[in-house]
Amino acid sequence: MSSNNPTAALLEAIKELNKVIESLNKQLQQKEEEAARIQKERDLEIKLLREQIEYFKKQKFGPKSEKTSVITGQLVMPEVLERGQFDEAEESAEEDVLPEITTKKKTRKGYSREKVLASLPTEERIYGLSEEDKVCSVDGSKLSYVGKKYLRAEIEYIPATVKVIHVYKENWECRTCRAAERSYIQEASVPQPLLQHSMASPSSVAWTMYQKYVNHLPLYRQSKDWSNLGLEISRGTLSSWIIKTADEYLKPVV
Repeated sequence: MSSNNPTAALLEAIKELNKVIESLNKQLQQKEEEAARIQKERDLEIKLLREQIEYFKKQKFGPKSEKTSVITGQLVMPEVLERGQFDEAEESAEEDVLPEITTKKKTRKGYSREKVLASLPTEERIYGLSEEDKVCSVDGSKLSYVGKKYLRAEIEYIPATVKVIHVYKENWECRTCRAAERSYIQEASVPQPLLQHSMASPSSVAWTMYQKYVNHLPLYRQSKDWSNLGLEISRGTLSSWIIKTADEYLKPVV
């Protein structure tokens, strides 16, 4: 019996060593993945900065026709540079200044408030009487409802909100198969994330792109807007969202 104890102890030691080796391998793999992620982000930043350098060189030294054609097909985002060096919203605003022309004001044909508001969702806000006020102040009789009187229409702005969506998927098991020592588990199908290893959603990226390319709002200002909504997110992350989404979804269409 005593002769088996050293063997058992040795096997137990080997088992523990294997666990340690497995744990170290996992840590090494995580560090390698983290290093690869950091390197990828640096490569993206270098690529973007090179585009910016080329863009500014063309803007400063190139002919006028070349200044407008340089951004074709490129994701040029000057806001990755220091604030104050370039403001795309102000830049475009200065270029779009036209001589002031005084004209006689004309009323648009077919314009009406009803037509303007027809496409918007509506709701009624009815101010009624409390139960204690539904009594005649003269003889104390209970009042009867007559109707409601329209007063006005108001435009109400609902500010943007941000919420976190925690994504889960359900797993369902066949207990009959389990009793028969078989394993049958059905997992729910889940949509793939827009970008791997990112919290970006289609709505957040679409809004970022819309704000930048339609409303001409620089990313550093968008970063402040996100902060005001309770989420601290850097303009570098917003820039990465745009670049990665364009690389993965938009380039094949071009």
